[in-house]
Amino acid sequence: YQKFVNIDSNFRSVVKDKTAFEKYLNERKNFPHFMHGIFLSSSYIIAIEDYESSVNSNHPLILFCGLPGTGKSTTSKSLTQILTSYSNYDANKTRRELGFKRYSPHQTQIVLPKIYSEITTSLDQKKGIILEANYKTRSGRQSVYNLASNSNVPVILIEFVCSEKEAKRRMKFRPKNDGLVVSPRDPKVYDRIKSQWQSTTEDLHQNEHLSLIRYNTEKLTFEEIRINPGMELYTQFLKRTILKSAETFI
Repeated sequence: YQKFVNIDSNFRSVVKDKTAFEKYLNERKNFPHFMHGIFLSSSYIIAIEDYESSVNSNHPLILFCGLPGTGKSTTSKSLTQILTSYSNYDANKTRRELGFKRYSPHQTQIVLPKIYSEITTSLDQKKGIILEANYKTRSGRQSVYNLASNSNVPVILIEFVCSEKEAKRRMKFRPKNDGLVVSPRDPKVYDRIKSQWQSTTEDLHQNEHLSLIRYNTEKLTFEEIRINPGMELYTQFLKRTILKSAETFI
């Protein structure tokens, strides 16, 4: 109880004593309070419960984009352990499921339709989606926005950034090929994708349902480019949860 209070002073206004605290946890026994040994604060729980109980709310589609080595995969894996109503879609994971041994651009014609078909079904069922890939071009990202728009679902785009030196350092420590395609370890891949990168801020002009956050995984800081009305509570929850999960990797 005291540890919980120390983490989140707002907890004092929710639960007054240890007995009430135990009752509070018992009433929420199915909520994932622990993530890698981190105790989630009451404000996390309140934020997500308030959002999901709001009238006519849909789970926003969360899209992670960014250059290689900026932390997209690590964050998406940890985040889906907390957002249990969300499913994580990763292009490389799909390539491995399909049995591809090496990366090839031609695989995109097979991989993306499979992912988008599954995403469309999930969106129609009002399920949450976390989708992560480089998404270096506006047209590529727009295809995701269109899927969400067709299902009347808002999008939160989180662009992952860090210094080039740090991104390339992380790439060197990625797993080696185990017989199936893995995330690239060659720093030349970073250089190539960086040269093809198209600004995410341009996406905002023709997508009213899009919110944009830039997350620096090296400095652990966020820059809110645009947060749409109705997304304020949820984006605050996302930011705090992402930072809390990042503590396990520092």
